[in-house]
Amino acid sequence: MNKNIKILHIIDSLGLGGAQTVVKGIFENQENNKDIFLFALRKKKITTKIKHNNIIIYFSFKKYSLKPLFELINLIKKENIEILHCHLFRSQIFGFLLKFFWFKNIKLIFHEHGKIFQNNFLYNIFLKISKNYVDKFIAVSQITKKRLILKINIKEDKIYVLNNFIDLNKFNKNNIKWDINEEKRKLGIVDNEFTIGFVGRLVKLKGCEYLIRALPYLNFPYKVIIAGDGPERKKLEDLVKKIGVSDKVIFLGYVENIIFVYSLLDVLILPSLREASPMIIYESEAINVPIIASDIPSIAGSDVKNILLFKKKDKLDLFKKLTFLKYNYKKNLENNIKKNDLVSYIIDLFKIYNIVTGDTQRYSLLKYSTNNIGDEIQSIAANQFLPSIDCFIDRDNLSKYNGYKTKLILNGWFSHKPENWPPSNSIDPLFVSFHISQVAYKNFLSEKSIKYFKLHEPIGCRDLNTVNILKLKGVDAYFSGCLTLTLKKRGFIKDNKILLVDVDENIANKIRKELNGQIEEINHYHNTGLLFLKNNLLKKYLYKIDFLKKIGKSKLIGNIITKIISPKTNDLNKIVRANEVLEKYEKAKVVFTSRIHVALPCLALGTPVFFIKKDLDDPRFSGLINFFNHYTNEEFLDDSCDFLKKINENPKEYLKFRQELTDRCQNFIKGV
Repeated sequence: MNKNIKILHIIDSLGLGGAQTVVKGIFENQENNKDIFLFALRKKKITTKIKHNNIIIYFSFKKYSLKPLFELINLIKKENIEILHCHLFRSQIFGFLLKFFWFKNIKLIFHEHGKIFQNNFLYNIFLKISKNYVDKFIAVSQITKKRLILKINIKEDKIYVLNNFIDLNKFNKNNIKWDINEEKRKLGIVDNEFTIGFVGRLVKLKGCEYLIRALPYLNFPYKVIIAGDGPERKKLEDLVKKIGVSDKVIFLGYVENIIFVYSLLDVLILPSLREASPMIIYESEAINVPIIASDIPSIAGSDVKNILLFKKKDKLDLFKKLTFLKYNYKKNLENNIKKNDLVSYIIDLFKIYNIVTGDTQRYSLLKYSTNNIGDEIQSIAANQFLPSIDCFIDRDNLSKYNGYKTKLILNGWFSHKPENWPPSNSIDPLFVSFHISQVAYKNFLSEKSIKYFKLHEPIGCRDLNTVNILKLKGVDAYFSGCLTLTLKKRGFIKDNKILLVDVDENIANKIRKELNGQIEEINHYHNTGLLFLKNNLLKKYLYKIDFLKKIGKSKLIGNIITKIISPKTNDLNKIVRANEVLEKYEKAKVVFTSRIHVALPCLALGTPVFFIKKDLDDPRFSGLINFFNHYTNEEFLDDSCDFLKKINENPKEYLKFRQELTDRCQNFIKGV
């Protein structure tokens, strides 16, 4: 978009609930975005805390007062708000009134978090009256969308499905730093007791009573943790006493650090009578806790893998599923969540905003004709920020692109074909982590190219050398670091392998001698055809012969081998292979490498990494080298080198650049 979108989110209150969790994620992920505002219509005694400067809470506790309308009118006028994004029933009423009486041209979005499942007569009537004034509905699941169509007769193309997100950096078993057994003992849970959990508001719709009623049938040692508060708590505590399981049930009340609760559990129970898209099933899966849930449509139709279903309200069926899981379910779960992460959610949300405001922006991603996995990893990093991929554009043929206008993040190494530069006018570029190779200097520093760079300033450069050569030509350039620093952890469980990625044989021998553990050697190429011979067999055996060693290291010979005997690799297969390699890096205990595009992703994925290279003065490394532990070959092989002291951690300097890159890419996609 050509200008910033001013968006006002309205919510009934910042009390505890799924809608509040969604809003919290939206705002805290955009802490520096000054163009989004949140207005809560009333106070609550217990509130969801949100870190953002544009949070407004109306001073009253009254549920039915219309007085906040006047403050909203002033805010909309003052900030030139373009979109009202309404969460929950009361907020939707306010949004409708604001558009109907005061702001005819404002765009109105209703976010359906699940009330449509409650068969509330007034709510359904309101939606039928207001639907023609609503520009778009956001449904939290496909089943919610179907319900809106069935009950309210909303046109299908007016509803966008935006599944609830999960923050994989937060909900990650690797973040558990406390002693789980010790914390259990503090709560009175002994080692042989199976730990059953319930997390949520204590209201009738959450069905906690059906979990409690199933407990007397269990014939194995167990404890139940109930984390949450609400109007039904007293009744549930009385029920526990009545059926004689007081010594088995622990009421924790509201717990702010919900990961702490998940970490104590062997199984999570979700006995809800109605739900739209319960975030709890994604949170528990992300932290590898199996789930037993009622067979309501929204859960039965989810893509969560670690889940057993029982018949809604059926205590005996729940008892059977608990018993089955206790004795038959091995807790060697693999995190299946690969999507619905928070950053992707924000990007998809802004895609909806762009559609509402009439922006039909398209997005493209770089593809490559090389066999270096590092190239695909660059595109995986860029893809995190794209709402969609409408086209793949060859990095080495950018001037030949003649398609529709498209946004494209230009990151990585440029270029094998410098004659095909600068890019087509149909490309709207963002320059970040941009590197100009020496072979491309003539074309990239030509008068035509410099004019193009100046048109798209500032130019974010991956290394200080590229910064300097552009500045000498009068281009506004800065050091951005590498976009692979923004790669997100995907929650894989550590397998404690020691990875050696394209390291010198003498380096590898020292590592084998000084480190205990399973060592795996891999290379950073797509091994197709006899390219495997070039990258592996030649390196291991022929290099031992002095004459052939010189030939094997020749770039000319290597390129001839690659071009003649390596068949083309499918672009999709390359992406799959790159993702497999990233999974290995995230799972590893430690990585040793001579490849800059192994070291940088390892930083982002939280894996200790050592960069070991014969020459650390290569201009490609300038500015990046201090991001990770690094040695020359000679330094590493020296007897005085005690690399084991640094084996468990990476330097933290890269984190500032990671956040700046994330902000810049998100703003580019949003049109800021």
